Amino acid sequence: MEEIANQKTFRNYLMLWSGQLFSLLGSMVVHFIITWWIQEKTNNPIFLAIASLMYFFPMLIATPIAGVLSDRINRKKIILVVDSLQTVATFILIM
Repeated sequence: MEEIANQKTFRNYLMLWSGQLFSLLGSMVVHFIITWWIQEKTNNPIFLAIASLMYFFPMLIATPIAGVLSDRINRKKIILVVDSLQTVATFILIM
C-alpha cells in the first residue's frame, strides 16, 4: 500500500500554504492602507464604510461560485489565476 503523505507532499503543502499566508497578508495590508488613505483624505465615515463594503462584497458574491468551481477545476490553476489577478489589481491601485 502506498503512503498518502510523505516528506515531499508535506513540503509541498507547507509551500502552498505559506504562499497563501503571504498573499492573504498582502491583501489585508492593501485593504488597510486604502481605508487609511480614504480616512485621511476624506475624513468621512460614509466613504470609509463604502470602501469596506467594496472590499467584502466581492468575497460575499464570489464565495458560493468559487466553491462550485473549485470542485470542477484544478485548484492549483485557480489559485494561480486568482493570485495573479489580485497582484495586477494591487499593482494598478498602487500606481
